[in-house]
Amino acid sequence: MSQHDMVLDNNPGATFRADANAALLALVTLSSGSTEPSTKRAGMFWLDTSITPDGLLRVRNQANSGWVTVPGAIGSNIKRTVITTSQTWAKPPGLKWLDVTVIGAGGGTGAAPITAAGQYSACSGAGGGGVSRKIYNGTTLAATVSITVGAAGAATPAAGSPTIFGGQNGGGGGPGSILVAGTQAAANGGVGGTASGGELNIPGQNGGTGWRQLGAYSQGGGGGASQLTNGYSEILSSTSAAGAAGTFPGGGARGAAMGASQAVAAAGALGGAGAVILIEYY
Repeated sequence: MSQHDMVLDNNPGATFRADANAALLALVTLSSGSTEPSTKRAGMFWLDTSITPDGLLRVRNQANSGWVTVPGAIGSNIKRTVITTSQTWAKPPGLKWLDVTVIGAGGGTGAAPITAAGQYSACSGAGGGGVSRKIYNGTTLAATVSITVGAAGAATPAAGSPTIFGGQNGGGGGPGSILVAGTQAAANGGVGGTASGGELNIPGQNGGTGWRQLGAYSQGGGGGASQLTNGYSEILSSTSAAGAAGTFPGGGARGAAMGASQAVAAAGALGGAGAVILIEYY
């Protein structure tokens, strides 16, 4: 980054020369940096290096109140951002198109309870988050858009929360179901999250079935996938196997499995958190 306030302070010779060289470097590199210069003046250039791979050239407007993109001046001008916290998105100047993918959070799974002799327990897998994708015309897109990023489903078990960008919604995956100590039984996995509001809407994968007692084993159900991540395979155990956290973004957690005569519960697991992926074209 090469930026300067373009003011040469009164200093001794060597210090003054260093200050002057820094100002010249900022001038020749167009005040390049991934964030805007702290000192802004009407008509100045800024090479925004947060836009990959070649940067985006901007010029300060005459009112010194905002930046104007210089069209076609620099490279391919694409910026990719993965958003993992809820916020308000502000449309950058010069945006031509915006490709938005929202991924709902995966569901969580609960603990497989302790067992006595001849008893077994397990938890089915949680569902993956839904995915919605849409491409917006930058010239007609609202100046600001509210973003809600879905929180991972808790290991209680609990469903994942939806992820939202404006009217796009990636629903959260459903939780796994706990099979308390007993003999052979099964429980369906959590339902995959829904998706809406996009040009492409893909529901999450359902979680896998949990089995209590398959011979000498129990089965923790597999975690459902979102369309942007892998799921988890089921697990068999004659002793104790904890759940596994869902993969990011939006994967459902795998269920725990417990064999007979186990005095400590097998822990459940969180789902994978949601996210919003933005690709900006200038």
